[in-house]
Parts: sequence; C-alpha cells; structure tokens
Amino acid sequence: MVEWVSPLARDIGDGLKALAPDGWILSSKDHTNQIFLNYTPAFAFHVGGKVAGSFAGRAFNYDVDSETAPGLVEYLQGEGFDSVFASTFEMEYSAAIPLEHLGVDAPIVPLYVNAHVPPQPSMERCCAPGGVLARGLALMGKTAVVVASGGMSHFPGTERYSSPALLFDKALMERLKAGHFRSLLALDARRLDETGNIELRCWGVAAGALGSGYSKLLTSIRAGITIMGPSGGSRRRVRRRGHPITLWCVLSAWH
Repeated sequence: MVEWVSPLARDIGDGLKALAPDGWILSSKDHTNQIFLNYTPAFAFHVGGKVAGSFAGRAFNYDVDSETAPGLVEYLQGEGFDSVFASTFEMEYSAAIPLEHLGVDAPIVPLYVNAHVPPQPSMERCCAPGGVLARGLALMGKTAVVVASGGMSHFPGTERYSSPALLFDKALMERLKAGHFRSLLALDARRLDETGNIELRCWGVAAGALGSGYSKLLTSIRAGITIMGPSGGSRRRVRRRGHPITLWCVLSAWH
C-alpha cells in the first residue's frame, strides 16, 4: 500500500504546489493524544510559529502561517464560529503523514476537528466553517490548499475491526468523486458511528470550503478536488475558474 500511495500522493502534491498557493490549511483530528476531557473544543486552530511532533521514531516539524491563522480565527468569530486557538498544540501523526506524502514544505494552518470525543459537532456544523474559511481567505486576498485527513470506516479495538463498512465507503466515494459534496450533510452522528466513519467530520470542513451550500461563491471559485479511495487509484479533478482564491482538497483515505 505504501509503495502505491507514495508516488501517487507525491504526484498530487507536485500538482498542488504548481498552483503556487499562499498557504496550506490542514483539517485533521487528534486521537485524544493532547485534546481530551480536560478541554474538548469542536474546532481548534494552531496560531503559533511552529508545530512539531513525532510518531514511530520519526520527527515532524512545520512552520505555521502565523499571519493567516489568527486572521482566519478572527474572521470566523465575526461569522459566529468561536473556535479555540493556541500556540502549543503538537503535530499529530494523522496530520503529519499526509503532509509528508504530499511533499509539503510550506507554512501550514493546522485546524483540529473533534472527531472522537462525544458529543462531536454534526456534519453540517463541520461543513459550515469551510465556507467561512473560503470567504475569509478571499477577503484576505490569499489562496490556499485545503487538505483533509481522516480514515473511512474502521473499528479499532473491537470485534468489527476486520470488517469495515466497504459498501458504504465505496458508495460515498462515488458520490464525492461526482462532485456531490452535500452527500456528507446526510450523515448524522448515528450513521457515522454505525459505519465507523467518525473522522469524516474532517472531510466536512474541506467539502464546505469547496462551496457546499454557498452557491453564489461556487459560481466564481476556481477549485479542485482530488479524491483517493481506499480500494484503488480513483482520482477526479473538478475545476471552476474566475475567483482570486484557489481551494484544493485532498480527501484522504490513509489510516
């Protein structure tokens, strides 16, 4: 799997970097390694100068876009999203691994989504900030790559671990590949739990950034999406032109 994913992801990363974005926004989760019951925000931004971490003997270290990050926090507050922000979050492997595969070496804006600790935000609530991010970036005159990291169906630590909901996963991937991002809005908490897809909440932010629910913005965005499915090399790119903001989303099935 790694031999297949690495060159494919690097090719996607090279294509995204060729767009010369001003920055990269990463929508990912924390596996209760640092964000747990002591505080559990629905959404949290890293606004410090650097973010670092380690996993399986490998160290990760990225510069944080400390101009864009607090600017987006301020804009989201103006739109009614009071997201948490801190300068001391660590780099979690679910964030670092996609960035490494894509070959990202530019400053990033880490956004942590609560996918694991009940009660998690609804899928609709996760999609909504994505649209706000798109508008905020446009007003800031910036372009961005939006990367969402999160596994599809899996049931770690249970008797269902060897039996993921592949039929559900494949059907959802087909809808997303066709550009039907609003399909994510149909997934309520019960459905996400039943199919082991709780981490799709991270995908919701990126789908929202691509214009889900914001038709006026959609008509003018130059956007793209690259989807990699868990069962093969299916890829599709969707583009719209004419807007100063470029939003790209990698919905990742790596886990």
